Amino acid sequence: MTGRLADGWVPSLFWAPPERLPGLHEQIDAGAAEAEREPREIRRVYNLSGTIGAEGDGILKGPPKKWVETLSGFALEHGMDTFIYWPSEDHERQVGLFAAEVVPGVREAVVRARS
Repeated sequence: MTGRLADGWVPSLFWAPPERLPGLHEQIDAGAAEAEREPREIRRVYNLSGTIGAEGDGILKGPPKKWVETLSGFALEHGMDTFIYWPSEDHERQVGLFAAEVVPGVREAVVRARS
């Protein structure tokens, strides 16, 4: 249904970890092809939760550099094109770090890799 009708797909990392994304993208792309749509027209939005700061256990717990590497991988290797961040704690500070350090770093890394 997503491939046939939707403008975007918005899974959460906990439900659709990176290893599941290829199979889920295939389903969306097949639905789009069946409906004679371009799969690239469907946004791939990833809901994320974690903590930007000291190194920690978990895919999204660590310094901005780790976040940039991880989110760039989600974009370049796993086809996600948009990220929604919900901090695990200290919301205002975390959103500020995400906007000031992570987002520009991911944009730069993705542009560099694709050029």
